[in-house]
Amino acid sequence: MLRIRKIHWVIAAILDAIIISLIVLYFVGCSVTPNPYEYRVYVVNGVGYSHLYTAEDKQDAIGYINFYRKSHGDMQMVRIKK
Repeated sequence: MLRIRKIHWVIAAILDAIIISLIVLYFVGCSVTPNPYEYRVYVVNGVGYSHLYTAEDKQDAIGYINFYRKSHGDMQMVRIKK
């Protein structure tokens, strides 16, 4: 039977550590939850509100409102759970 040299054990231990680290990082990355809310922008019309835009985050919705405020008039942002 062939004797396994000490260097082979070291290489095997390093490869095992790398594989285990990659598996742990994969599952940690999957457990991170994205933003559970979306932000909808509505414009006020004569009868009520009309949906204009759905944003991924609050800053995007605020940017949309600021950009279109002059042309669309009063708008309302509503946070909705996905």
